[in-house]
Amino acid sequence: MKYLLIPLLFFVSLSYSFSQEQESETDDYSEYQNQIAPPPAKVSTVEEFDILFCEGCNTAEDKKYIFDYLVFSLFVKKITKKDLVFLKNINPNGRLSETLFFEFDSSGNLIKEGTESYFTIKKERAIIDSLLHKFPKIDFDETKIDSSFSSVRYGVKIDYKIIENDYGTLKIEKHQPDSSKDMPFKEIDEFPVYNGCNSSSNNTSLKQCMNSKIIRLIGENFSTNITSDIGLSPGNKKIYVNFTINKNGEIEGITARGPHPALEKEAIRVIGLVPKFDKPGYYGNEPVDVKYSIPIVFNIPE
Repeated sequence: MKYLLIPLLFFVSLSYSFSQEQESETDDYSEYQNQIAPPPAKVSTVEEFDILFCEGCNTAEDKKYIFDYLVFSLFVKKITKKDLVFLKNINPNGRLSETLFFEFDSSGNLIKEGTESYFTIKKERAIIDSLLHKFPKIDFDETKIDSSFSSVRYGVKIDYKIIENDYGTLKIEKHQPDSSKDMPFKEIDEFPVYNGCNSSSNNTSLKQCMNSKIIRLIGENFSTNITSDIGLSPGNKKIYVNFTINKNGEIEGITARGPHPALEKEAIRVIGLVPKFDKPGYYGNEPVDVKYSIPIVFNIPE
């Protein structure tokens, strides 16, 4: 007898998360509300920075690097010691990892209404937003914009660590993940492109496309007849499958943990059918190995 197979997918992530706890109304940042759902994070492409003016910059990549440096410098120079202590205390390992949004008018002045972060904790968001609103005026290359240009919005991913030096002083430095090791999805800049998905889509769309295709592959190929042969008790069962999408876009290192060795073997076989990805995951300009984890959930009726 065949049973309904429902594959559910989730992504391994080392980034922090917080419950939306209510803070005292006496908090200095009480005007910020907790219930703000972050939009799909969209980091601007390198090419979108080409309209910036940067003396000595030869490529759009150079200009994006300078913009990223300005963002980092803003954090280093403007954040207070008190805020550093707060941010370090609420973030595991002192980590700040998020997408920030900056909007500028045609004169290069910051538009505060379009400049924001989406951190979960309201006080954290207030601290970060107050820094973003101090961003300096930028210059545009007039040869690369026309009269219809009114504003531009940049999405920039930050990944910083708050560390304590030998003298007990806190400081911010850029987090440098080891790209030689498997990286979780939250760490990477560009999602792997599953076979047949649109490579020009943003990360959110690529994730959704990959989800649907892997769900279909599991549903079409997993042999549910196995469950009738191994005498499992009724109820919901899970098989946890882990694998890596390597730098060549190929699946490797498949492992499984489930209620029976036969189910683990079948899960490994099915995931081995995942085709080579059209494009691997990227961190910066480098392809990286990416960790992925799937719980396959199915039900054995009474």
